[in-house]
Amino acid sequence: MEKKSMFGILVIAFLFGFLITGCFSLGTSREIDPSLNGTWTSTSSENWEFINIYNNGRWEEKINNISTRRGFYTTNNGNIKLTITEFHGNYFELERQGLAPRWYSRRELSEVYGAEFTDAILTYSIDGNQLFMSSSIGSGTQRIWIKL
Repeated sequence: MEKKSMFGILVIAFLFGFLITGCFSLGTSREIDPSLNGTWTSTSSENWEFINIYNNGRWEEKINNISTRRGFYTTNNGNIKLTITEFHGNYFELERQGLAPRWYSRRELSEVYGAEFTDAILTYSIDGNQLFMSSSIGSGTQRIWIKL
């Protein structure tokens, strides 16, 4: 039971890391904004360095240079939908659960912990080497990313 409650905390942390979860569709088109391609970095108020790498519909996230999750993304009218397909056991919350440092699919973690996963949907805009992302629900906290 302890593993399930710790994983629940992990899922909440992941969701807050992206500012929002969403259940609505961006539409049937699977657009990919090529201006997102590249490596983007942002630092939290706790001095955690977030790195997101976007490459033609695929993305990966690192926190303090530790791989945490990856998947694919689509864009449409200033919205980005991030679908997590894998979580890395290196991430400190998963590491505490005794998971090996390898990639785990959503299905693997759902079967072990009974967790449900949703996609993150954010609004975004790009101005030069800055990426502005924010939640369209809730507080609307905006995070600024710098392209490396």
